[in-house]
Amino acid sequence: MGESLNLKNVALTTGVFFAILHTLGVLGLFVGLMNYWQWIHFVKFDYTLQPFSFGPFVLGIVTVFVVGAFVGWFFSALYNKFR
Repeated sequence: MGESLNLKNVALTTGVFFAILHTLGVLGLFVGLMNYWQWIHFVKFDYTLQPFSFGPFVLGIVTVFVVGAFVGWFFSALYNKFR
């Protein structure tokens, strides 16, 4: 069978990947892609974007990184156990 996954490497990789996706999503909202998303899916949501604040932006990225790292660690641990 194949080698086991390195838990730390997989956790860091998925954490960084989730953080990058979160950053791109926030930037997409900032430039107005939510209007395109609603138009292409035939939906309409009323929403208000607050003024940009660096603190919540960084806190969101850190939170998503931690969740992504946990998800990567958890699934690689499952893979190693049951492969």
